[in-house]
Amino acid sequence: MGRVQEQQHLAKAEADIAKANDCVERQHAIIAKLKDDGHPTDIAEKILATMLRSLNALEGYRKVILGALALYRSSPPSKGRVS
Repeated sequence: MGRVQEQQHLAKAEADIAKANDCVERQHAIIAKLKDDGHPTDIAEKILATMLRSLNALEGYRKVILGALALYRSSPPSKGRVS
């Protein structure tokens, strides 16, 4: 995979992380509203836990991409390699 493709993957991962953070914030607000209204929150909290695991996975993937990009920066270009 080339540097340009890794950069595209990074941009997509960043966008996905931003969207996931928005969803987590919204879920926190939903849980707070449910509590304020006296409703059970167990299912909403399980959904939040799933969202947080997904966010963690996305952040891990971003680290992998950043690691790959770091390798491109630290290694000199070789003949025939497209970056």
